[in-house]
Amino acid sequence: MVTIECDVQDDVLTMTYKDKSISVDLEKVRERRNVRTASLFQEERSEGLDCGDEVSAFLSEIFEEPDTRLLMHEKDLYTNRGCVIKRNAWNAEIPIRTDKTAFADDAPYMICTEGSLDELNTRLKEKAVIEQFRPSILIEKCAPWDEDKWLTIHIGDVALQCLKPCLRCVMTTIDPVEGTKNPAVEPLKTLREFRLAPEGPMRDDCKDNPIFGVDAGLIYPGHIHVGQTVYVRYKSEYIKQTPFYT
Repeated sequence: MVTIECDVQDDVLTMTYKDKSISVDLEKVRERRNVRTASLFQEERSEGLDCGDEVSAFLSEIFEEPDTRLLMHEKDLYTNRGCVIKRNAWNAEIPIRTDKTAFADDAPYMICTEGSLDELNTRLKEKAVIEQFRPSILIEKCAPWDEDKWLTIHIGDVALQCLKPCLRCVMTTIDPVEGTKNPAVEPLKTLREFRLAPEGPMRDDCKDNPIFGVDAGLIYPGHIHVGQTVYVRYKSEYIKQTPFYT
């Protein structure tokens, strides 16, 4: 699946795989409103609008799985998948909140930093690329692992609430170009050597899943673009450690 390139322009989704491509008019998908229910991880369910037989045939051929369907979630459709945060979870003063996630795993947004990727790569024989971690937003020019300390993120008019660390699994070992698994189980193996949660309740919850990036939910909506300045508010325990504290 990672080898399929996707692009959305003027409400038209274009999917490209090797020398083949297909386009889906998303407005027509909404007009047809053919609702199906997807079965997800741990018996979770999310409804979606079926994108049609043509793209189904395209994907079925790629995956060699008959009747593979492409679904598009809309905000008025049902899902029992969500990110539920309890007060004082994850060693941070995060407000009680529930974020709708639909098909996404764990949280609506996932943020990574270039600094953390660069630091990880100093430990690897073969450098990892950011596509292996699939962030919604990549932030440059900050210290490695600084995202561990963030409480909120502000980009233009948009504000995001950092909910919890992003726990990593075997999907990080998949080459995003070839779609093959790293035989040495990297970079997951190296991440487990130094990025496990601290001992205690967090480790009990996270187990042997290492941390890379931070999951986030939306506070204030808006539009963001490449090159915008990013501002963050630190968790209270880290405020005095920042260079802006006086």
